[in-house]
Amino acid sequence: LQTTYISATGQTISDSFNSPLQSIETTSALVASVFIPDTTPPSLMSFNLDLNLGALNLTFSETVDVNTFNPSYLVLQSAYNDSEVSLPISAGVQSSSLPSSASSFVYRLTTSDLNFIKLNMALIGSSITNTFLWINRTAIRDMAGNYVNAISPNSALAASSPQLDHSPPTLSTFSFDLNTGQLLLTFSEVVAGSTVVVQNLIFTSS
Repeated sequence: LQTTYISATGQTISDSFNSPLQSIETTSALVASVFIPDTTPPSLMSFNLDLNLGALNLTFSETVDVNTFNPSYLVLQSAYNDSEVSLPISAGVQSSSLPSSASSFVYRLTTSDLNFIKLNMALIGSSITNTFLWINRTAIRDMAGNYVNAISPNSALAASSPQLDHSPPTLSTFSFDLNTGQLLLTFSEVVAGSTVVVQNLIFTSS
């Protein structure tokens, strides 16, 4: 109660005789007679998987304390109920800082998580019919400290509209061993080895 006060100007309301409210100055604000704290847990309302951005977009029913977010308590799975293809989300370093509080935010997935999804695109992460998320109640809290409502793996939340990966891979590094004749190519993401065309690789001296 001692941190909840109200002030009001005379223009706030009038009585039936059109007499304005007696103003309450901020220097003598009125303390609340009753204060009911927030005990309602937040809910994850929707999410989306963006493979172009490499991220999960999470939207909650109210402002949440993003500093309490633990992605390890989120699991991506391929079906509405328990499925054989699932991915516990890994905690990773974010390329840009997360907001301290928000009702929605973007969480960047780790390279290993993205590679798992791309390797299993036929089974998970490619459409609304195979992209679902469940969440443990300790994954995040709201600004009053209430834990989020859990979503069971037996009734997982469907993605809004997964965004497929349309970004071309890049060749990050390569090494060539003259002793073994082996060429090692490292790419920015998982690639389909069956599509390589060796004849298109050209060595140059500079």
